[in-house]
This record gives sequence, structure tokens and C-alpha cells, in this order.
Amino acid sequence: MGKFSRRPYEGQRPGADVAKRNKERMRGRIRVKSPQEFAISERKRRLSDLEQEISRERDPQKREPLYKKYANLAASCPPEVFTPDEIKGIERHSSLSDGDILRSFQKNYFQGSRPDFLPLHHLVKLLSKPVSPNSDDRFVYLLGSISAAPDEIYLRNIKGLEYFLLTFAGRMSTGHYLDLEADRRRVQIQSHNEEGFQDRDVIVTQLRSQLHTARINQSDHYTLRRIKDGNHRVSVPLHIIAEQRRYVDDGSSQVIMVSYATTRA
Repeated sequence: MGKFSRRPYEGQRPGADVAKRNKERMRGRIRVKSPQEFAISERKRRLSDLEQEISRERDPQKREPLYKKYANLAASCPPEVFTPDEIKGIERHSSLSDGDILRSFQKNYFQGSRPDFLPLHHLVKLLSKPVSPNSDDRFVYLLGSISAAPDEIYLRNIKGLEYFLLTFAGRMSTGHYLDLEADRRRVQIQSHNEEGFQDRDVIVTQLRSQLHTARINQSDHYTLRRIKDGNHRVSVPLHIIAEQRRYVDDGSSQVIMVSYATTRA
């Protein structure tokens, strides 16, 4: 009996099932993946399997090597396998000129088929990935959007900075700090277990007090340097930027403020 054939039925010639499948393939009745298609599907499967493995792992020490494996695999994948904008909250900067995308921000800007869970020191690997060779486009991590008057762009961006700091402080192990310089002024945010940051929440008011004490004021552009994510250093500076965008909705011109993090100003 052949290695890959099943045990023949009574009276059936050994290997007949294999011969039958080969005959069906030759006639085009069974679709066979090419080696390239198989390699693409396997890498997609590995990413999805790692997502599931990370979601099941509760030990922070055991999650860190899984995060690293996932981020390195995702960053090394060609575009036909994975692009960073598959992660919820990551967009191409060029997408901020798309009216359909901007209209969708009114309801929910967390788009993408894959979950957003990576700690900051791994997420920057995806934000640093080129969109395509010789392209000026880049990937950005959305921090918020709001319909507002043009003079509110500075207010929008400091709220984006707050969201950024609280989001990634919440992904660190208990007792660790997100330590960085924002426009050359140092701030430390302790890890926490809070979710859904509202203006009235204690954790938000505490952070605003920290930023005020550190004299980090409203701005449309913050440069973050010397970033330490718990025990891990972030390899590149980050920029928190707010932009005013216009689009047409139901025949009328609309203005929206978009705040995002990027590795390239």
C-alpha cells in the first residue's frame, strides 16, 4: 500500500484512490494550489495561529516571546501575505485622503481584520515597514478623530497623545512604566488595567495632571524620544500628529481632525 493511500476496500486495487484523485486533478475537477499559493496560505495560517496562542496565554513572561515571533513574522511577510493595515487601528497615510475612509471615522476608525494587541516596542516594527518600494506613503496608528473647528487641532492632538500613552501603558506588565521624552520633557506613565478612556475617568485626569506638571502643552505635533516600554527600548522616535482633513458627505463639505502616531514625520 502506498505511503499516502488509504487501506483499499475489499476487492479494490491498492493505490486506486490515489490514481483516481490524480486523474481528477488532471481533468481540472480538483483544484491544486501552486507552491506559491501554498506558501502564502501557510504564512497566513501561522500568523492566525500565533494570534490564537497569544490570546490564550495569560503569563506575561510567556507572552513576550510570542509577541516577538508574531511581530517579526508579520514584518517579514510580503504584501500578498500581510500588510500592517490589516491590524485594527493601522492605516496607510494616503488613506486619510479617501472620503469613504474619513466618513467611516465618524462611526468607527478601528478597521482591519486582525486584532490590535502588540506592545509598543513590537508595534513600531509594523509602523516602520515600507508601504511599497520607492513610496513616500507610510503606515500610521490612529489615535482618534473628531468633527471640529479648525482651531481645535491642538486640543485634538493632546487628546491623541493621552490616548497613546494610556493605551500602551496598559499593555505592559504590572509595576512597569512607559518612560519617554515628549518634546524633550520627560514623563512616566505606570502600567494599568483600565480600558475605554473618558474625560471624567480618574486615570485620564491623573495623566493630564502629569502632563501639566511636565509642561507638555497642547500642540499639533509631538516628538517622542528615548522611549522605554517597561524593560524594552523602542528603537525609533515616534511622532504624534494631528491633521485637518476635508471630505464631502451628502453634497456638503465636512472637516475632521485626525490624530495618529507614526515613525516618520
